[in-house]
Amino acid sequence: MVLATAFQALLLTVDISFVRLSLRVRVVVLVLSHGAIFAGSLFTVLGEPIVPRAGLLLYASGFASLLLHTFWARTLSSMTDTVDGKLDRQRWETLLLGAIVVGILGATLIVLSAPSGALTLQSPVSRFFVTITGTAAIVALAMISAPQSSPSTLRWVAGPTMAVTLHVMVVFIIVNGIVLSVFVAIPWLFAPVFVGFITLLLVGVALNYAMLVNVWRRDRKDSHSEPTPILEDREVTVVVSAMNDVNALSASLRNNVAALSPLPFLLVPAARSTDGTTELMRAVQDDYPDRVRVVEGTGGSKGGDLNEVWDLVETPYALVLDADEVVGLSFVTQALRVLSARPDVGIVQGRKSAMYPDTSLLSWFTSMERQHSTWIDQSFSDDILAAAHFAGSAAVIRREVLPAVDGFNPKMLTEDIDLTTRLYLETDWDIEYVPEMVAKELLPGTWMSLLQQRERWSRGWAQVAARRIGPVFRSWRSLGVRRTFGLSWLLFLAVSAPLFTIFPALTLPTIVLENPLGLSPAVALGLAMFLLPERAISFLYAVFRDPEIQMSMTPRRIVATVVFAYLWIAFGWVVQFHSLYLHFSGAPQIWAVTQKEQPVVRSDLEGEEVTL
Repeated sequence: MVLATAFQALLLTVDISFVRLSLRVRVVVLVLSHGAIFAGSLFTVLGEPIVPRAGLLLYASGFASLLLHTFWARTLSSMTDTVDGKLDRQRWETLLLGAIVVGILGATLIVLSAPSGALTLQSPVSRFFVTITGTAAIVALAMISAPQSSPSTLRWVAGPTMAVTLHVMVVFIIVNGIVLSVFVAIPWLFAPVFVGFITLLLVGVALNYAMLVNVWRRDRKDSHSEPTPILEDREVTVVVSAMNDVNALSASLRNNVAALSPLPFLLVPAARSTDGTTELMRAVQDDYPDRVRVVEGTGGSKGGDLNEVWDLVETPYALVLDADEVVGLSFVTQALRVLSARPDVGIVQGRKSAMYPDTSLLSWFTSMERQHSTWIDQSFSDDILAAAHFAGSAAVIRREVLPAVDGFNPKMLTEDIDLTTRLYLETDWDIEYVPEMVAKELLPGTWMSLLQQRERWSRGWAQVAARRIGPVFRSWRSLGVRRTFGLSWLLFLAVSAPLFTIFPALTLPTIVLENPLGLSPAVALGLAMFLLPERAISFLYAVFRDPEIQMSMTPRRIVATVVFAYLWIAFGWVVQFHSLYLHFSGAPQIWAVTQKEQPVVRSDLEGEEVTL
């Protein structure tokens, strides 16, 4: 305990004020580091003369968190923002993360191999694990000195794949290590925590089954297609913002201008665009000078650019589109029908559907999740939970809605969900989701683009959850029980990975520490039969019953859909853990453009389909 306290003091002497971290993040880091170490010392003092198992686990997790925080503070304040400086930091950080993974796993194996509540070095196995853990601790401590440059021999540890893998492993192991230490120290807590975990799973899966019932009922309703009326008056302005999206715009912009005649267009290329986006928009303006206006956005983000040009919207409504989205005239007329019938609705959100859902393994993998999300999930949020949300584009917005909440918050990574929560909390405007309003979109073009897109979404939703979930709970009287639960559940899911992935900490006490649950085989079988099939059933229904994307039910497609359904669970956890690590490390919040798949467009010269 004396050594632990001295080690804490040492790290405090090299700690630096970390200005990038919010107060909430600092509190969490404090609890995970100094709080865990203090708890470990407490268990040590109150336990046997030899360090108890719970104390060792808490020391391992607590010191890992403290070392990480110290490394982040030192390197971010001392290293340059050059490419070489970032590369050096990444190499040293990779070594630190690897040492932490080995150290915590070693401490866990020491605890699990101990026959009783106290630790000894009598067995060769224990001495081996102690040696490994001690070596890892020495390496980790050395890494916080992180020199300005790293040797070229460490180049093999640099790279996004290695970084993401270690980010996920470290957060996963620290969370499970702390939870396991609690079960070791206070065994009677295991049963109620397990019951709470299973209850949370049951609630989530039950909601997913309810989503299926809801979409099945919608699917059974007769859908009478109404004739598309002609827009005689130009009461909607089409607003298209883009940054470095020239390929996507080449396939979408002229199609939208032609299809949405006679609506006026306000094109907003980001001033930072360097790939010809601005030039393409100005060329379209030259072709349609009476309908198209181009205004460069200098707000630094999509939300900031839209704030700057919103006063230029002179019509009662605005259709907001992303660069890769294509819509038809019926999209607008359906939205206007809703807005005319319901004066309380401020935003009518349409559904986004893949333009090319099965051109590659990546597009197939991505499109399946989008089908489930946009057709099943979002419809349920609107129909049952009264918690429809603005999705950033493919939506028709009343002009007065944005000024009611002072516009978008340009500091948010996901300005759409932030706007959604502020509308519900601060105004009386409602949001309506209409899945029959379909906008075709391009999917991410590479696996890394998909990861970066979902990382931004995850960090943005977590950012909003930290700010808004408390006010949502406190506003339950004005929001109503359904909407309060719906919004809270959506925000909770954005940061739920640490809770849903504590199953190793729940499994090990039963197998190794002789802490049985007393669960009967019949109950275990019943839980498995209820929990496990839901994901496959949901994705199969979403893929093969989707009215917008017709898929033939071949054995290969069925098997792939089931496999991808469960892979999306793991992928979602990976994204959340990676995003949480970046959030706690103070990584800058960068709004990066997602590289989309290459669209197929019609050549103006040859009249043939070509891939840009």
